[in-house]
Amino acid sequence: MGEPLAQLTLHRLSRAVRRIVVIMGSAETWQDLFRVRRSFRNIDVHLYAALEWMLRAIEITQGRGVAAHYTLGIGWGSGYPETTGYIIPTLLSLAQKFNRQDLGKAALHQADWLLTQQLSSGGFPGGETRLKLEETIFNTGQIVRGLTEAWRHSRRHSHDQKYLESAILGAKWMCSVQDKDGAWRRFTSPLTTTQEHSYDVLSAWGLWFVGKNCGKQEFCNSAIRQYEWTLKQQNPLGFFEKANFEKGVPPLTHSLAYVVEGVFEIAKDIKDQKGILALQNFFDQLTRRYPKAQALPGRIGADFSPEISWSCVTGNIQLGWMACRLGRLISDHTLEIWGKGLIEFAASHQRLETSNMNIRGGVFGSTPIYGGYFPFSVLNWGTKYLLDALMFLKTSE
Repeated sequence: MGEPLAQLTLHRLSRAVRRIVVIMGSAETWQDLFRVRRSFRNIDVHLYAALEWMLRAIEITQGRGVAAHYTLGIGWGSGYPETTGYIIPTLLSLAQKFNRQDLGKAALHQADWLLTQQLSSGGFPGGETRLKLEETIFNTGQIVRGLTEAWRHSRRHSHDQKYLESAILGAKWMCSVQDKDGAWRRFTSPLTTTQEHSYDVLSAWGLWFVGKNCGKQEFCNSAIRQYEWTLKQQNPLGFFEKANFEKGVPPLTHSLAYVVEGVFEIAKDIKDQKGILALQNFFDQLTRRYPKAQALPGRIGADFSPEISWSCVTGNIQLGWMACRLGRLISDHTLEIWGKGLIEFAASHQRLETSNMNIRGGVFGSTPIYGGYFPFSVLNWGTKYLLDALMFLKTSE
């Protein structure tokens, strides 16, 4: 037993050394160490670069989901059901706006793959496929929305109901494990250490979306119960509590933005002024504390104070996009400009000159890239949100 263990230890050490060599030999690392300044070019340049990276992340898995990320010194992750679910609507939207049939086909291929991932309960697994985790609420909420969008798209060409049938099965499971007060406390992701999540309101929106499109009021009712529960988590300062992944650790701007997005989508759909006012209160405090729209601190405390120095790029994009959308809805031009600044600053951190095609056009987890959120990794979800945000800016031109 001694020799195999020694070989294993040596292998792990060798792998770690190789990764360090790759990281330290990467121009991206040195550019951030020396704080090389970058500028936003134009919407099309950044948008098409992000789209090319996303198509690469789809190609790399050979049809088995969108690869979760590419990490310097490690390589590509495996397919990620959760984010594949909410990447589908983005691809379908781009397919329609650019008249790109290839994007529509790519989206439906991902939907077909998701059908193979559904568990017997109706739920979908957490994490990447390589982890083989049990079903989780948040992931299922994102996937049922994506499958419903796939059905809405495909029914123009056929009467195939498979996507909707799968989405309904997932929605029924979500309703069956929901607590009476609207929260979901069971089947939370094993990758988190908290039990109650206000960001599950984004899953509630997925549930609402299924119910609205297939005429099942019970799904909509369950979604509204979670939405109402989430609104109660807003503290007197306007901050949404229980948005953290880790117990005792302030939330990422990324998970906070999930809360904002879910509240916005449902409030807009049901025309609930209470939800819109809750978001106005949140952004009033956020923009007052951080008036210069560039990189927000990656973690923010319940009093909106900065908790760390590095920035979560995905969170910047999401909050910028939501600020633009809310600003447009309530005719607040100042908020729109603030959000646009966040989006453009984040886009400027795409690596557009690199010869590494696994990086070019994608969105790193942190800025600098060695920050605490997925260091040295380009993320499919950050790139997805950049596509959404840039398309919003493009249609606003």
